[in-house]
Amino acid sequence: AIIYSSLAGQVGDYIAEKNEVPGVRAYLQPTTRTRRFPSMLVKQSLGRFGPWFNLVTHFALEGAFWFPFRSIFNQLRTDVLGLPKMGLLGAWTRGTNPTVYGYSPTLLPKPDDWDPEQICVSGFWFLDKPSTFTPPADLEEV
Repeated sequence: AIIYSSLAGQVGDYIAEKNEVPGVRAYLQPTTRTRRFPSMLVKQSLGRFGPWFNLVTHFALEGAFWFPFRSIFNQLRTDVLGLPKMGLLGAWTRGTNPTVYGYSPTLLPKPDDWDPEQICVSGFWFLDKPSTFTPPADLEEV
């Protein structure tokens, strides 16, 4: 599997598709469409407009990433990866790769409309501190 994290997640999708391996998205903030709350780039208080508004904000964000860069993504697909072009609505019609979110479900519960087979809210991610690591003195002073 290819595990990737990028707001241009389509690129990871394409590389996984080209290599015929599963692609897994790994994000620190929710990016999957839901009726429960608006897109992460929309003022959250606007969620008061209800579930349909929330869902529309997700489609709008996807469109904002897809339409301006559609030709670049398609050039990457065809010229670099040898994949077919995606259509006009490519970002909206593609399937959803499995996604793992590195935030606490206590902080933001997993929405009921997310597919439990495709989406996991795993809790915060931390790197273990190496027990043998001692930073240089000048680094500690910073």
